Amino acid sequence: MHALIVAGVVALVTIGWSLLNRKRDPHRATGDDGTISPGKISAALVTALGVGVLLSGVHAAGTGDLKVGLGWAAAGGLLIIFMGPSLTHRHDVIWTDEGVQGPSRLFGPSLWLSRTSIQWQDIGAVGATITNYWFE
Repeated sequence: MHALIVAGVVALVTIGWSLLNRKRDPHRATGDDGTISPGKISAALVTALGVGVLLSGVHAAGTGDLKVGLGWAAAGGLLIIFMGPSLTHRHDVIWTDEGVQGPSRLFGPSLWLSRTSIQWQDIGAVGATITNYWFE
C-alpha cells in the first residue's frame, strides 16, 4: 500500500509539473556568449523527493523491514545522485565567441565528472543524442 501511495504522489507531481510548463516559452539567448542551466525547480523537487524516499527507507529499515527499507533507501539515493548535481553549475552549458563548454557524458551521475570544451571551428556535424540532446 505504501508503494502505491508513493507512486500516486510521484504521478501527481509529474502531471502537475507538466501542466505548469506546457505553455512556457523556451529561453532564447542573444549576444555572443551565455549560459544555459537545467531547471533548478524541477531538480530541487526531484532531489527533495529523493531525500524523502531515502528517509522513508531508513525508517522502514530501522523499524523491522530491512529489505524493503534498503530498497527504498537505495532508490532515494539514486534520485539524489542523478538530480542533485543539477542544483549546482556542473550541468551548465556555456558558450563564448571561441566555443562551447559543457557536460560530455550521457549517463546522469557521470555528467558532473566530465566537462569538455569545443571550439566553433571544430564543430563538424549537427544531430541529437539518444536522450534527445541536440548537438553541433
